[in-house]
Amino acid sequence: MKITKRFILMIIIIMIFLNTLATIENYYTIIPIQRLEDNYSIEYEIDNNFKYINYHGNLMFINNDSAENVPYNEVLEFISKDQTDKTKYVNNKWNCVNYAQTVHNNAEKQGIRCGLVEVKFKNLRATHAFNVFNTTDKGLVFVDCTGSEINHDLNGDKQINLTLNDSFKGRYLDNRGSFNNESKIVKSIIIYY
Repeated sequence: MKITKRFILMIIIIMIFLNTLATIENYYTIIPIQRLEDNYSIEYEIDNNFKYINYHGNLMFINNDSAENVPYNEVLEFISKDQTDKTKYVNNKWNCVNYAQTVHNNAEKQGIRCGLVEVKFKNLRATHAFNVFNTTDKGLVFVDCTGSEINHDLNGDKQINLTLNDSFKGRYLDNRGSFNNESKIVKSIIIYY
């Protein structure tokens, strides 16, 4: 087979096209914390326990190597004291991934192991980010501390009941009751520690 300039140009165009698609997809994808450490980060170590991980200059995850899984009631106690949900939601400036990052950092600083969850929905291009705790007595507990654009004094802490092919639902942790967003059907769940 003779390789022509036209054939090489076609391969280059296909590669640029595929790279562009990957870039568009990555805009809606949260990079896993572990991948950040391995491939994307500039790390600064502090006191041998904390690592600052810088991602694109705007997300900074703090991992505590001595953080541990704790019982469910300790997670609830931490979330009730944490004020992340009181921060005003500002589209394209302070959104779900910023809330998840802040809760992650606050938990790890207190020695509580915390992960990040990325959920994609059917019929929606955007994803949603929140946190996960692997409790010692109840297993995985999903917590969403995303606040509000309108009333940021309102407690925004929610425990999520996460099931593939089901609606995005859960309950407010201040006993306001439950919620069920039937327009958001969970398509995929990715957990990062």
